[in-house]
Amino acid sequence: AAVRDALANLVAEGAVSVGRPQPQEGMDKPALEVTVEVDGEPVKLRFGAGDTFKGTSVVYARREGVDATYAVAQAKVRPLLEAAGASE
Repeated sequence: AAVRDALANLVAEGAVSVGRPQPQEGMDKPALEVTVEVDGEPVKLRFGAGDTFKGTSVVYARREGVDATYAVAQAKVRPLLEAAGASE
């Protein structure tokens, strides 16, 4: 239930880059990769390094097929990391 709720509340704080991931975003060795089914189709998400974005502690995130990196509040990603046993 915690994972489902975390996924339902996953909203980006904003886009941080467009195009290929930047080295500091940590996508070469993501902290977590998640595949969820949305309307019967798999959606793959990768979560990379932590940082601060507009005063909020965030984790960089990318959705497969979207050529951009987003900042997602660490508090919203933490339940997913904990469920997977990943560390921040």
